[in-house]
Amino acid sequence: MITISETTEFHIDERTAVAIGKFDGIHLGHKALFDKLNEKKKEGLKTAVFSFYPSPAMLFNGKEEASLFTREEKRAAMEEAGVDYFIEFPFTQKTAAITPEDFIKKILKGCMNASYIVAGNDVSFGKGGKGDAKLLHKESLRYGYEMEIVDKVLWHGKEISSTLVRDMIRDSRMEDATELLGQPYYISGVVTEGKKLGRKLDFPTANIYPPHDKLLPKNGVYQTLVKIFDPYDDTADIREYSGITNIGIRPSFKDGNRVSAETHLISFDEEEIDSLYGKEIIVRLLKFIRKEKRFDSTEDLKAAVENDIKTVKKILSREDR
Repeated sequence: MITISETTEFHIDERTAVAIGKFDGIHLGHKALFDKLNEKKKEGLKTAVFSFYPSPAMLFNGKEEASLFTREEKRAAMEEAGVDYFIEFPFTQKTAAITPEDFIKKILKGCMNASYIVAGNDVSFGKGGKGDAKLLHKESLRYGYEMEIVDKVLWHGKEISSTLVRDMIRDSRMEDATELLGQPYYISGVVTEGKKLGRKLDFPTANIYPPHDKLLPKNGVYQTLVKIFDPYDDTADIREYSGITNIGIRPSFKDGNRVSAETHLISFDEEEIDSLYGKEIIVRLLKFIRKEKRFDSTEDLKAAVENDIKTVKKILSREDR
């Protein structure tokens, strides 16, 4: 996949099939657009996804809304989806002022060489968001591209959107979020060596620190599935392991207010946990177990963790039947 970012001056020589959108989190609605792109790929077009970076909210509101995907996670998801070109078009005062007509002429046709454009029925672009599906259809005759609008995908009668997914995650409704995304919601990062507080409880953990702009569910304990990557061996098997993860500030240890994700991999011992330092892991959040709480003693905390692990093992046992 070729990623084009931090420039407005580019041109794709190949004819492309283009999807337009914010693409914060790749949910089932986005996948419907990708299905259309892949149909055109079979016809010989290159697939391209157009989005802005940073988001319009950053420019207009002065702050970034917490995102389902970090920038790196979004790029990885695009590559996994088989996208040939991913465009992170700079969103500035200047580019925000481009008229909808010029957006089609100069960017979609001029830069991206679009022969096919697909978008959701709520698509908006150009100055003031005035460009819409109707304009895309109108201009398709002038610029010679095929245009297709995809209706919203419904989930229990509700339109699937990134906003709906965010609401699910904020409420720690991880099973529902999994349905909307087509896969479990995840956080990722490089395992760092911490204070090894979990070892005092006989439960060593792999710790990552999610970036400030990553949307997190409520502080608490979660059943997780962990994928491990070895940065020094691209050929290594990428396996997944059952775990239990605490997201929060570790109030029992009075360890400040920085949010971490501490994962105990159920089948790992202390030495195996140590081998993860410096490696990237993806922590898939499967199910909310309980809220994070402060315990009065180490013994009470250890008993709670033991009970959490028993809960997860029972879930795994039911799933294996």
